Amino acid sequence: MFEYLQIATAVLQGAAVMETIHAILGIVPGPAMPNFLQWAGRTNMILSVIRNVPPLQTSIPVAILLFAWTLSEVIRYPWYISHVLKFSPYWLTWLRYTAFIPLYPIGITCEVMTMYRALPVFQKLYLKYMEMFGSPLNKVLNPFNIELTDDITYNTIMKVRKGAFSISVHTIHVILTTVENACRRF
Repeated sequence: MFEYLQIATAVLQGAAVMETIHAILGIVPGPAMPNFLQWAGRTNMILSVIRNVPPLQTSIPVAILLFAWTLSEVIRYPWYISHVLKFSPYWLTWLRYTAFIPLYPIGITCEVMTMYRALPVFQKLYLKYMEMFGSPLNKVLNPFNIELTDDITYNTIMKVRKGAFSISVHTIHVILTTVENACRRF
């Protein structure tokens, strides 16, 4: 699915930075930081991970991820428009602040699964570049001198997954706090 939607997904995700700008300018309610974190995370996932690992593009986690992201936006943007026009029907407000409850955990789970599946590919690329460019590149890509071998150990995978999940959960906490504060305005 991603191979057919790749260009549109990248362009629309790039344009989504406007949501952060709109929050800064006060056009839409809420702080800019959660919007920026979401935009940066999704943009990184699309441009750095999914686009560069072709086998992921046809995987089930990526299909579910794109579906969850799309569904959340299909709900959220009409709510923003109705809010700017000072006409927010109750059902749309309810859907806006309720649909993310299942969609965000689904999205996070699929993001973590996608990153997990990309690890071996990125490790091989790292080792290939190390062979080609050697020590100067290592200082840039691996400033802490973490030893990487041909086999990714279980502990390394678990540390990366825990780190990614912790960052995602923190981001969700920030977003939920924002949502709770926004709901109090109604």
